[in-house]
Amino acid sequence: MRLSFRAAAAVVAAVAAVAATAVPPTFALRTYNASAPLDETATLSWTLTATDVRFGLVVTDAAVVNGSAVWVGLGVGEPTSGSMLGADIVTAEMTGDGACTLTNRHVPSVAIPLDSAVGGDAIFPVPDEACAAPAWTLAACAVDAAAGTVTLEVDRPLAAANAAQDRPIVAGRNVLMYAYGDGFGYHGGRRHGTEIDLTSTGRVAVSAGSLAESGLLPADVSATQRLSVPAYPVSPNRTDYGCSSFEIELGPGAAGRQIVAAEPVIDLTTAAGKLVHHFIVLSCERDEVWTAFVGGGDCLTTQPRCRDVVYGWAAGASHLIMPEEAGFPVNQEERSYILQVSGSGVTSG
Repeated sequence: MRLSFRAAAAVVAAVAAVAATAVPPTFALRTYNASAPLDETATLSWTLTATDVRFGLVVTDAAVVNGSAVWVGLGVGEPTSGSMLGADIVTAEMTGDGACTLTNRHVPSVAIPLDSAVGGDAIFPVPDEACAAPAWTLAACAVDAAAGTVTLEVDRPLAAANAAQDRPIVAGRNVLMYAYGDGFGYHGGRRHGTEIDLTSTGRVAVSAGSLAESGLLPADVSATQRLSVPAYPVSPNRTDYGCSSFEIELGPGAAGRQIVAAEPVIDLTTAAGKLVHHFIVLSCERDEVWTAFVGGGDCLTTQPRCRDVVYGWAAGASHLIMPEEAGFPVNQEERSYILQVSGSGVTSG
């Protein structure tokens, strides 16, 4: 992550990153203004206009490309939690004869069990009620075994057609999610969600820190500092925690600063980035526990002794910018911090 500081202030951000995985090129049927790798198996492209957005989703998972009952889904997540509950989703079911069935769907904010039946109207998330102007419309879909791709292209107005089952899409940052499978049922680990700025153009690094480029930082910010947690093992069947200790540098002449902004810097094209569930930045005592995490370490069983939470991030969360008159103090007595990252290797359930 990255923190930003005022003249007597600073901003910090946190990062969990590993070497990036190459993503195959997008074989979309249309030309788009921007694209972003969602993970090593999918690329999302889009063009934003004043009234709508056009999406192209390309999946390259060989097990699905060569499947007999392929489906892909794309959706807009609940903006505060980033969760599937409350999401606005479209699915496309593709069969071997080249047919493609598009279904507008939504996930009720109260969870319901997955139905035992499969396909069509019998599956969770539930289909939208009939509407004269459905939110999502199909532009094209195709399974190209030779190219190794499944492509779905859909269009959607920015405005929500039905507030009870659709979510508005904003000209800015949106929580977007996708899933896919062979046989229309529970996707298991074949899903992903991230936050994307649809006003971006060109090739976009998903969830990279962008406050400095956005012009949103306070005018009196004088420095930034980047925090990261070194690699640590993550179990395939539980949530693990990694911690790393940091000191924030004081200003010239040991002058105090203030933390006035913070943003996540998570590369979701990497193996580590996809495992990040949430993280927090803690203002802590400089004791033996803090010292033990200098250089990073597993903190599943050893909890840091800290006073305040300076910043927290989870899927769907955004950056932090403090009001002009506020900031977290950084001085001789309070300049020790711990970045705690929660990583989950669980892929289903």
